Amino acid sequence: DASGDPVKRVDAGYYFLFEHQLTGEAGGSARRATGFLRYGHANASINAVEHSLQTGVTVSAPFTGRSNDEAGIGVTVAKLGDKYRQVATNAGDPAPVTELIYELSYRAAITDWLAIHPDVQWIRYRGDASLNDAWAVTLRMEAGF
Repeated sequence: DASGDPVKRVDAGYYFLFEHQLTGEAGGSARRATGFLRYGHANASINAVEHSLQTGVTVSAPFTGRSNDEAGIGVTVAKLGDKYRQVATNAGDPAPVTELIYELSYRAAITDWLAIHPDVQWIRYRGDASLNDAWAVTLRMEAGF
């Protein structure tokens, strides 16, 4: 609040996810492509991202002999909330109006219980020419017992 005391807020949001198999037989062929579209909304008084829209394609069994692998490509547009941007600006770290994110990912099943999942994102900041683009590269490992 105006005196610097934290204000309690209720956080809520929602998203809609639509998926559709584009190629391959339902329940049949291991190699198939699935398209998706997802829209999400979050409380801008609490969260940095107020709205986001993602779309992309995931390909199962993208290579011969790799029937348990998945490759994906996607694009996200995220609109940052006004309150988040104002706080960032006041702190001397201006935030853009939107972020445009291009993503490539691959999930490689190494064994029945181990998989690695590299992911590369190119983040373009829109609405503030003073901000440089950014890259995010991650490597996630999954182990199931």
